[in-house]
Amino acid sequence: MAYEQRDNSGSLFKVDESKKRERGPDYSGTAMIDGAEYFMDAWLKSSESGRRWMSFSFKRKEKQQAKPAKPKDEAWQAMKKDDDFSDLPF
Repeated sequence: MAYEQRDNSGSLFKVDESKKRERGPDYSGTAMIDGAEYFMDAWLKSSESGRRWMSFSFKRKEKQQAKPAKPKDEAWQAMKKDDDFSDLPF
């Protein structure tokens, strides 16, 4: 049975030490908050008094959208409308 993300929950996994960037997260995963999916990162921190805590970051996953076509200039639009090329000299 496949894992199904439940609303208002998330999962974190320890980042492999060999792949960790200097300032990269210690843990990474995903979360679902109010029906929207998020990337989730966490860093292990220590206060000056030695108390340990975690810092979190969430970034909303956006659906990949096709880039809109760039509008053509007026000359191209005029040529496109007139697809009868009978007036060409060749």
